[in-house]
Amino acid sequence: MARLVSCTEKDLSLDIHSQIKSIGGRKKTGPNWVQWSKSQSAAIAGIESGEETYYVNIGVSTPNLMVAVHKGVKYLKAPVDNDTPATLLNLPDCQRA
Repeated sequence: MARLVSCTEKDLSLDIHSQIKSIGGRKKTGPNWVQWSKSQSAAIAGIESGEETYYVNIGVSTPNLMVAVHKGVKYLKAPVDNDTPATLLNLPDCQRA
């Protein structure tokens, strides 16, 4: 299942590669839109297993997020990002329900 990521939860006190705590967005459930959230580690596991796909809107492009590794630690990033998760860090903070 592909999900649009439109917000993130961040911990700005950590190394830049570890600042994304969770990703989130909205999905249609019946007639309603509901907020969803997934921890970065759970999203990475879903991507690596091939069960889940997450993507972001960058202008007219919608690239899938990918798993990258920095100093042995896995993190999510967009393919257009160099060595940091800049696209995800620039998304607004997710609103807590």
